[in-house]
Amino acid sequence: PAYSYLWSNGAYGDTITDLCADVVYSVTVADTNLCTATNSVTITQPNELIISTSQTNVSCNGLCDGTVIITLSGGVPAYLYTWSPVGTNPSAMCAGTYGLTVT
Repeated sequence: PAYSYLWSNGAYGDTITDLCADVVYSVTVADTNLCTATNSVTITQPNELIISTSQTNVSCNGLCDGTVIITLSGGVPAYLYTWSPVGTNPSAMCAGTYGLTVT
């Protein structure tokens, strides 16, 4: 049988896209005999991605034995770490300034 779908946001069809988080969306489905059923869904979002770092400085001028420990919470694993400059090893760092982007 053919079904018709009407969503609470005014959309039609068995699939809707571009939904906002933490909003209740209801759908009413009707068949050719006008029998109906209604259901609801709420789209959720992950917690905010939070990053914290701790560091150990190099032990002696000119050495590259500094370290950085990254702790992440929230977001959606698996995380992608992008260091600047590229190729940075967080367990063998020289003195300097580094950037880290986590997505």
